[in-house]
Amino acid sequence: MTLLFLITFATVTTVMLAVAFLIRDVRAARLQRLQQRLDGSLEAARLEEPIALERRATPGTLDHDLLDLLARCGNVLDPPAALTIVAACGLVGCAFPLLVWESLLGGAVGLVSGAVLPILWWKVAARRRMAAIAKALPDTFDALADALRGGRSLEQAAEMIAAESQGPLAQEFDYCASQLRLGHAPTAVLQRMLQRVPLAEFKLFATAVAMHQQTGGNLAHLIERLSRSVRDRQEFQGHLNAATAGSRLSAVGLIAVSVLGVAALLLIDPGYLQRLISYRLGPTLLAIAGVLLTVGSVWLWRILRIKY
Repeated sequence: MTLLFLITFATVTTVMLAVAFLIRDVRAARLQRLQQRLDGSLEAARLEEPIALERRATPGTLDHDLLDLLARCGNVLDPPAALTIVAACGLVGCAFPLLVWESLLGGAVGLVSGAVLPILWWKVAARRRMAAIAKALPDTFDALADALRGGRSLEQAAEMIAAESQGPLAQEFDYCASQLRLGHAPTAVLQRMLQRVPLAEFKLFATAVAMHQQTGGNLAHLIERLSRSVRDRQEFQGHLNAATAGSRLSAVGLIAVSVLGVAALLLIDPGYLQRLISYRLGPTLLAIAGVLLTVGSVWLWRILRIKY
């Protein structure tokens, strides 16, 4: 049996590595063609009319999605390296149950759990980074408006923000300034930044700059008004979180008590749950309870998810 599990582990390892490298090789040519097309359209982007920025979406490929996720969390890894990490974590998660418990089901669960774990880690890091950027946006917009009102160009204002700010927003404006120094159109640069910072507030900023490139006007005044709107939106979100904190805590407590109660019964009196499961309606009642708990959790999450 041990030989069978080792052969299974080696087979799964080979298949996962083959799939990872196959995805990398297949997408490499397409990514290169897309980059060449993008680089060739930079000059034309200076003369074209700005269009709705949200329509310029990234192609829905695995490499592009993974690259966007890594960019949002501030990670310097490229998609092949990230895929290798995902495959390695999946292999470790698969190997442990196979070698310790000799369980194929445990190996399958460990494979999926190990592969999902780094992706969840990057998603949490990206969410925290976006929250830090959103918190710093109002003050950054005020400083940017003051710089533009003082006679600086957009490139000079971005360089000033990158030099004086701290945290992830300074990195993004440093990227913006470097791209503008290379001669890229502000519309094209902001489209790329929008992939790295997919926030509604930043999308409004990119749209304001795009409209200014098309029609002219007082960009400093637009950014100043945007700063006030963003600050009002964040204050509303803060009041909403404070007003619903008790309800959210109660909901989390009820869900946790249900799960912990079942776990406590398993430890204290395993026979009780065994009798419940062996009862004719026992599995049905447990399934109904699980479905109701899930529906209530999703319902509460949707109610508290207010967009302003």
